[in-house]
Amino acid sequence: AVHDTSNETGKDVTPEYSGIYSNTFNDDKFGILISGSVQERDNREQSMAVDNWIPNVDISTSPNLSVTDNNQRADGTTWYPQNAGYAFSDNTRKRTNGQLVLQYAPSEKLTATLDYTYSKLEFEKDGRSFGVWFNNGGNVNSANINENGTYTQVSEFGGDYSTNLNRGATTNENKSLGLNLDWQVTDNFNIEFDAHNSSAESAGAGIGHDAFMIIGNTSCGSCANPTVNIDEKMADFSQGEIPLIGMTLTNGQAELMPSDMGSLFAGVNKDSNTNDIDQYQLKSTWYNENSSALSSINFGVSHTKIDFRTTQTYSEQPAAGWWLNSADWYDDSLFTRVDSSGLLDGFSGGGNDKLLNYYYDADFDEIVAIAESIDCDHPDGGIGACSWPAELNGKVQAGPIDNDQRVSEKTLSFYTQANFETEFNNMYVTMAVGLRYEKTDVSSDSSEQPANSMVWINGNEWSYDFGDTIFSEGTGSTSEFLPNLDINVEVAQDVMARFSYSRTLARPPVGSLRSTTSFLGNPKVGQRKVAVGNPNLKPFVSDNIDLSLEYYYGEGSYMSAGYYRKQVENFIVNVTTQETMGDIRDPFVGERAEQAREDLAAEGVTPSDQAIHDKINENQGTAQGTGITGAATDPLTIFDVARDTNVETGNLWGWELAAQHMFGDTGFGVVANATFVFGDVEADRDAVGFQFALPGLSDSANLSAIYDLNGLSARLSYNWRDEFLNGFDQHSSPIFTESYGQWDINVNYAVNEQLTV
Repeated sequence: AVHDTSNETGKDVTPEYSGIYSNTFNDDKFGILISGSVQERDNREQSMAVDNWIPNVDISTSPNLSVTDNNQRADGTTWYPQNAGYAFSDNTRKRTNGQLVLQYAPSEKLTATLDYTYSKLEFEKDGRSFGVWFNNGGNVNSANINENGTYTQVSEFGGDYSTNLNRGATTNENKSLGLNLDWQVTDNFNIEFDAHNSSAESAGAGIGHDAFMIIGNTSCGSCANPTVNIDEKMADFSQGEIPLIGMTLTNGQAELMPSDMGSLFAGVNKDSNTNDIDQYQLKSTWYNENSSALSSINFGVSHTKIDFRTTQTYSEQPAAGWWLNSADWYDDSLFTRVDSSGLLDGFSGGGNDKLLNYYYDADFDEIVAIAESIDCDHPDGGIGACSWPAELNGKVQAGPIDNDQRVSEKTLSFYTQANFETEFNNMYVTMAVGLRYEKTDVSSDSSEQPANSMVWINGNEWSYDFGDTIFSEGTGSTSEFLPNLDINVEVAQDVMARFSYSRTLARPPVGSLRSTTSFLGNPKVGQRKVAVGNPNLKPFVSDNIDLSLEYYYGEGSYMSAGYYRKQVENFIVNVTTQETMGDIRDPFVGERAEQAREDLAAEGVTPSDQAIHDKINENQGTAQGTGITGAATDPLTIFDVARDTNVETGNLWGWELAAQHMFGDTGFGVVANATFVFGDVEADRDAVGFQFALPGLSDSANLSAIYDLNGLSARLSYNWRDEFLNGFDQHSSPIFTESYGQWDINVNYAVNEQLTV
């Protein structure tokens, strides 16, 4: 069983079961192995996040602006927060593993093995996130910029304080069936045949892997039942470990009330990823029975076919949502004020230090039921656009597939390797020299939905108007020769020196091989993103050199030191450029929007997104809440267009140290190892825009105490990992994971030769 101290709503102690059984029958001609395990776990995750830091926003158009600028950067670059919010998620996991192996050996020269492996991971989450969303510098009241160009304090007019009610479920299932035939044809010739069929699927379950309803103050002072507006919202990143969020309301109201709350936005994501593999391999070994340095030769051929398919479904925008009078659809009793003072109380700035120590919660199913009762044709509904397909009018569900990507890879390979054993200057030497040829053909057949226009729905919410789905095809082909050389020399008794050179390759991520152009997410201001695939990407090719020295000074005890160096070519870089896409126009910066800003300024009204949207509708004589589509008088929209290309080469080198010491025959021992990584692929924290860097590289170390005697095996380990690059945000700024350590313990007992628990 596992005890989780982070759990809040599930079980604190969850079970874990595992077992294994193996045996042979009929004079060892038949054999069987069965193993399985089941693990359950409940936990809570808490976080405070800024989703993105936007470089060089223009805040000059904000009225009554007060800025303290301490920026010392020579290039003057600044980073502005996209949002600031708190979140928690209650998670449930269930992992099931099983394996069955059957073996038949009718003679000493022939063995047949059939194995089936199964694993399943079921994951469910029920979460809340709440906070404020900033306006890309549009309605700034005051701001502080530190010496690094970061906005450490931001205050904006207008907007909402919202809660994202989210839930989701995912099932990951893997199945693999394999057959192996091992035939000792003669005393010095062996043939082995392998055939495997495997499948893997990761799919959203239930309503989807990510379904959300956003509630918040609807900011409608002119409605029949007025709701309060935010006068000023702020975030302060200069104090404590957790940023502070605050707000003031119009008319001196101290807090949001249930009557201010309505639905703001909704969406459902339900994706599926499948991977089917058929693999066949024929390999042989010839053993040299003569007394020469050549000991054996390996050779073989293999064919692998991998079919990938990814489907995505996403629907959004319920008719009973969209600020304004959406609060009228929901009874005040549905919304509950929740004290959040206990959240993140382990950090300064969290817990009771928070300026806003409350949020509004609601029952997800109740809010969904009410939203679904108002379809897009309801005379008093449809406050915004309703983008569900006709057959799902108003329903909170993912709907039909709107993105279907299919990629197939066929790989044919041949290899041979000669193995040598000899003595040189009284030192025992082994050597392997090999060559592998590999050819891969790629075909992609994927759907795409071209966007015809953008629609400014309401407030800071946007959507695309998509055209009909079409399929786009693409092909690619690559081939490589991959040599290898391995030399082991026993330079002294119990001391082994090793040298290895190899050229290896790794296939590009399947998601990069699609042949489509995808408009990502919702086109909010500052978030207009497009991804373009490339089925002709080359594989990563690495030239590797490894040197090591090992000393085995006792039974089960050793020390080793190794040096490695890798030169990797064809690194894939996701290059982002700013481009227009067709004739998609931007109503946020067009003539109508500029006229609305001028009118609001003349009226003494703060030009918030919502106010500008309302004024455009007023000026053009359309109903409040009507979506605004780009017009010919609006400028073409500038998109961040990302493409994967093979453009970079990287060099990595470092050291690996390891030691294990067993204390005689007591069963006790200690194991330690450390890895040190260097290279020219590190990220520059101060760089602006695209840079090439390799995520995931860091120093690491492990220290373990072990016991293994009389059927009882136990290991207590401390694992440490240094800070590493986790990736890049949508503006190409590096994101790092801080250094961390963790403890692990594992205990098992062999009841007998057939059963271990």
